[in-house]
Amino acid sequence: MKSLNINNRVAISVKSDEKNVGNYKIAIHPRPQLQRLPWQSLNGLWKFAFDYEGKCVQPSDLKQLTHLLEIPYAPESIKSGVRDTNFNANCWYEREFTTPDGDGRLLLHFSPVEYRARVWVND
Repeated sequence: MKSLNINNRVAISVKSDEKNVGNYKIAIHPRPQLQRLPWQSLNGLWKFAFDYEGKCVQPSDLKQLTHLLEIPYAPESIKSGVRDTNFNANCWYEREFTTPDGDGRLLLHFSPVEYRARVWVND
């Protein structure tokens, strides 16, 4: 994996584990008293797909991300836009964003991850 240059565009694929997919409506820091500048919320529409059998190991294994999901809501939620309450072995999320100017470091925080997440950056 290449080192992250914070001044470039970043493409993230997340396994619960290309295009900008929406206007990001919810940009409230979850703990405003701890907010650092520059801070950027990644809430909004993400590309999303279920991997019902858990066969995909990396983003290139997916044929396509079939849904748009409103983050921060879970796929089971009505507000997510997906509302699928079935058991799913794995879920895949993808989002592109432009990083803020900075010192070359970037902290990504995925607060709703319940068990395990694998994250690909610029993959």
